[in-house]
Amino acid sequence: MNDTNDQVKRKLVETAKLLIAGELDLVRGCRKLNRLSRSVHPFNSSIFNPIIGFDSETDDYPFDDVRDTFERTYLEKLDRDILEYSDRARLGILNCCKRIVDEYS
Repeated sequence: MNDTNDQVKRKLVETAKLLIAGELDLVRGCRKLNRLSRSVHPFNSSIFNPIIGFDSETDDYPFDDVRDTFERTYLEKLDRDILEYSDRARLGILNCCKRIVDEYS
């Protein structure tokens, strides 16, 4: 468990730092952090609950080739909605990322 848990912690910290630096978008970053959080010990719900909530609210947002299956006007509206929601949530998510770096480094 230790090697795997250490690897998960490193990936959490890496991902959190990318989000803080603005090198990873909020939706992709939260998806990755949420996935990784399921394997980390100890799990700190006060850190991860906002990230899990954000991921849940944006889980239907399409990326990459999947976007090709959606109508253009729908995608434009979805992009605006996600951008607006991300702007509102960004500060809270980045604060969670800082806590991830502090707790799991």
